[in-house]
Amino acid sequence: MTNKEYWIEAVESSLDEHGLIATTEQVEKIADDMRINAEHQSMVFGSDVASENLSQSWKNEIDGLKKALRDEQEKVVCPICLGKGRVKHSCGTFFSESECFRCKGKGRVQR
Repeated sequence: MTNKEYWIEAVESSLDEHGLIATTEQVEKIADDMRINAEHQSMVFGSDVASENLSQSWKNEIDGLKKALRDEQEKVVCPICLGKGRVKHSCGTFFSESECFRCKGKGRVQR
């Protein structure tokens, strides 16, 4: 995707979100103005706006992954299925197997 295509898509998305209609020529002119304004903002404030948004996005994703890792580290082997996620049942000579009710087939549970 080119820089121009990015800004055109951004304008079209915004117009659509707000229920507005514009011609192709209007969309292209607005997209070009937005691109120029983003460049000016970068020059004035000494940073790239898109990079800041991307950095925040990565920070949010990293924070979510850290939380998921902590949650996983707090888990222990399920005492019912011994980590297999399945439980065997017997009735005489008949055997059946089902998902463990405690860990829901995961094999691990919270402490």
